Amino acid sequence: KGVVHADFKPANVIINEAGQPRILDFGVARMSYTLAQSQGWQTGFNGYTPTYATVSRLKGGAVSVADDTYAIACVIYELLTGQHPYGRRTALEACEAKLKPRRPKGLESKSWRALAKALDTAGPGISLAELCEAFAEPGSGTPIPALATTIVFTALLSAGLFNWQAVDRWL
Repeated sequence: KGVVHADFKPANVIINEAGQPRILDFGVARMSYTLAQSQGWQTGFNGYTPTYATVSRLKGGAVSVADDTYAIACVIYELLTGQHPYGRRTALEACEAKLKPRRPKGLESKSWRALAKALDTAGPGISLAELCEAFAEPGSGTPIPALATTIVFTALLSAGLFNWQAVDRWL
């Protein structure tokens, strides 16, 4: 739809009553840079969560789909391993230290190559379509709904428990 969320993270995803994942908090979402530029709109908003932001974004670059792809890759990695790919360091810190995430146990080669490319802080990255394709059911060309639902549900459960504990402490 030409919209970049620009602050994708586990806390911004919920599962509705029908069991469908929904992305929340479009407060910093931006139209794609090309669309915004063609309309003469300002694209310099800087709201984001540093540990889910690309090197470009951390350096003040324009918002792009690559920002969401990187953040989604971080979330996928966290759901598969229980850890942020760079130990909660920013992409810029990881790039400067030449860090590489470890392959999650049990992840097939095709999926790992795509995930690693999406998480490569120094490389050109990967498109969101390519990342989805890498997690597609063999021979179908479509993403595995159960995997997607499991990933989102786990993210929500983790985020929900964390947020509930934080709210409970405030009460």
